[in-house]
Amino acid sequence: MTTLPTTENCTQCGQPFDPTDKRFDGRARHGTTPFCRRCVDRCHESTDFAHKCAICHQDQA
Repeated sequence: MTTLPTTENCTQCGQPFDPTDKRFDGRARHGTTPFCRRCVDRCHESTDFAHKCAICHQDQA
């Protein structure tokens, strides 16, 4: 059984999660991560070859 992180805010941008905002780039939690959908969406839009951030490398932190 997977449990959600205990934080109520996105650990990347600090905005409170909004479970009613289910847009692709909204403020709901992205899956079981501690990040909102907006931060995850912006992260994966990066085209920088040397791109590194907390979202992409959360399992290596």
